[in-house]
Amino acid sequence: MARARTVPTLPVPVPVKVRERLVGAERRLALFESEAQKLLTTLLEKGQQSRRELADIVASVPREEWEEKAGELREQAGEKVEVLRARLHDLPERALGLAGVATSTQLEQLTREVARLERKIEKISKAAAKRPRATAKKS
Repeated sequence: MARARTVPTLPVPVPVKVRERLVGAERRLALFESEAQKLLTTLLEKGQQSRRELADIVASVPREEWEEKAGELREQAGEKVEVLRARLHDLPERALGLAGVATSTQLEQLTREVARLERKIEKISKAAAKRPRATAKKS
């Protein structure tokens, strides 16, 4: 409902043309407020009607169908989680590789290779130490 508004009396005399504009603006504002109130009432009614329609739709779908659909969605979510976990598992190694840093797996492989090469060098050194060295002939 629109409230009746009055132009406040000003202690200063207001010219007639200004007063007429104020009264016209007040009428337009009252009309705008009335239209806004009608629109708000209409929107509230439509919202309540939509809520009732949605409740009817939800009530019309059997519970088993809701549960079945929820199960399907849970299964799909589980699959997506597994894919995401697999991607996240490989992510640190890929990031380190892009940064040029060896991963723990690569470090283990390198350590084993270095140990193998050390054993080979030690074996060759021992074999060389056992062989007599040829002495250089003086001429």
